[in-house]
Parts: sequence; structure tokens; C-alpha cells
Amino acid sequence: MTVKVIRRHLKNAQSSFNRDVFFADLEGVFEPKEDKSSTESNSTEDEAKCSSIQPNSELLAWQRWTKDLAQLYGLLERTRSVMSNDSLLALTNEAVSSEPVVKLLQKRWKLVMVDEFQDTDINQWNIIKKAFLSGSNENSPVKVITVGDDKQSIYSFRGADVENFRDARDLAQKDNNKMYVLNTNYRSDSCVVDAVNAITKELFEPESIMDVHTHINDRRLLGGNHNSSSKGLFIRTSETQLNKGNIPDDVVPVINYLLKTYSIKKDQNEPRPIEPSDIAVLVNTTNEAKEILSTLKDSRIPAVFTNTTSVFDEQAAKDWLDLLESLVSLSDQNLLKRVATGPFGIFEVNDLMNDSALDDNYYTVARI
Repeated sequence: MTVKVIRRHLKNAQSSFNRDVFFADLEGVFEPKEDKSSTESNSTEDEAKCSSIQPNSELLAWQRWTKDLAQLYGLLERTRSVMSNDSLLALTNEAVSSEPVVKLLQKRWKLVMVDEFQDTDINQWNIIKKAFLSGSNENSPVKVITVGDDKQSIYSFRGADVENFRDARDLAQKDNNKMYVLNTNYRSDSCVVDAVNAITKELFEPESIMDVHTHINDRRLLGGNHNSSSKGLFIRTSETQLNKGNIPDDVVPVINYLLKTYSIKKDQNEPRPIEPSDIAVLVNTTNEAKEILSTLKDSRIPAVFTNTTSVFDEQAAKDWLDLLESLVSLSDQNLLKRVATGPFGIFEVNDLMNDSALDDNYYTVARI
């Protein structure tokens, strides 16, 4: 019955597929089926008890529904000539089962780096293993670097499995592969890191987690007497509804309190009073920034807006644009010279005066 419904809706799926009508037609398709099995007379008591347990009809209906829906989804993709991210991964996983494809990939790529590896799903991990860790091209082995932190695996809802990370870690420990552990935090105070360590110890198996140490063990933000417990959170409460427009006025007393009461310690230096340049005010929009900036200046608190231009106006963005354009304009010598003398530079300046030398290195520029 389900297949008939699907086929009927697929006939005109390209132009008139109606989701609501489709699901309405499927109502009542998955009626619980009567279990006609019977227990043989010579069954043992345990067998009789087992045979009397009926499968959950709703669960069976759901299983049939999801199976048929997956088939429908695949048919719709082919009918409309589209592919989802999952389909791309599945097809890639299938493609790297071919030895010629693997050899081609291993010839093209000598170094593969996978960042945020703790968020990979099983399809992605299988692709990496089959394509670059299969050892089918022994003459030019591919170096694979995976970077991740199993404590940060938060995308299980979309297929990520932290066991893939641990599988890669176990693989790295075999055959004299190298594993580097970054167990020192250079950015956070020790009290913050200690709190995170305490939480992760309760959430992970002891053998799968390790404590993180801090580069700076002393408190960097100090109260007025350098020993007191410093106030780290300011909460504004009101019996009436809070007004977003009050935020700039709320920021001023907090900053004044920090400037008058707190000290900061960096490295092995003696504590010094906090300065306005030590404080950052985070905002969501440019308009919010302008309002707070104006309020701070009215209160005689020095402040600057550090993000007044688009990221595409930055020199780094222009350099990347030149590089990308050079990949499709190899005949543009001025563009290639600009790339060669920029941050991606690969030539000495004197080499650029020799056109034949530049011609010989066009391929090098294109490979960046």
C-alpha cells in the first residue's frame, strides 16, 4: 500500500508534488498487523512466555514508515536531479571504494588535515580511512593530520560520533605514528580550567579524558586588595520590564567600578590598575556599538570602535582575492607578479624581472 501511494505521487513529482496531500494519503497505511503465530504445544514454559510477547505495533509501523520514506526521498532526489549533504557523503564513500579513485586522490593530495575531528560522522571517517589511510599507494604515502578535542563533541544530533575521534587516536598510536597532546591552556585562568576539568571528569570515562593545565596559575584579574574574592558577574534586576535602551547607561557604572576597584596581573609582573584599553564591550550590531560608544565618551571614558570596516576591505582579503583570481587568469602577468610579491610570495624580487623565469614558475603559482 505504501509503495502504491509513493508511486502515485512520484508520477508528477517534478511539477506538482504536494507534501500535505502526500502525508494525508499515508494516514492509516500502517495499521498494526495481526500476529497469527502460535506457540507449539510442546514449547517450554519460557518459549511460551517469549512467544506471547508481541512486537510494539507503533514501533513496527514507524520502522516501515521511515524505510519507505527513505526510499521516497531517494526517488525524489533522482527525479529532481538534486542531492543532499548525506547523499554526497554516501556517494563519496562509495566512490573511494574504487582503487583507481584512491590512487588518484593519493597522487593529488600529499597532506590531509581534518580540523574539528570530534564532529565527524561515520561516513566522513570511512571516507578518510579508505581514501588516505588505505596504503594502496606505498610509493607516495599521504600524511593525515587530525585535530580535535573529544570534550567538544556536541554534534551527535546530526550524526557526529566521538568514537570516530577515539578510533583515530588509537590508530595514531599504532605503527609508530605520532600523537601530540595539547594539554596546556594559554588563555584561561586556572580557576576556570579547574572547573572545566571537574565537570569533564564526571562526564567521561577516566581513561578517555585528561586534565588540562594552565600556563598562568596566578589570578590575572584581582580585587582591590589583591586577595579578596573578585566580583565576576553583574546582574541588573528590576521590578518593571527591562528596557534594552538602558544597556549603555548600565555599562558605564560597571566600567567605572572595574577601573577603580580591580587590578590586572600579566606574566610575572606586579599587579597594575586596570586601564580602559583592558576592557572590551561586546555588541551584536553596529548601532549598539555606536550607542555605547557615545555614552562612554559622554562619561569621559576613552573608547574606540574596532570594527568599522567590512572584512572584505582588509588587506588580507584583497590578497586572497588576488590569489584566487590568479588561479583562473594565468596569462595575466601583472596579477601573477602581484601574488608573487604578496604574502604568498614565492620568488625573489629580482626573479620577477626575468620573464622566462616567471614563465617557468607559473605552475608553482597555480599550485598555491
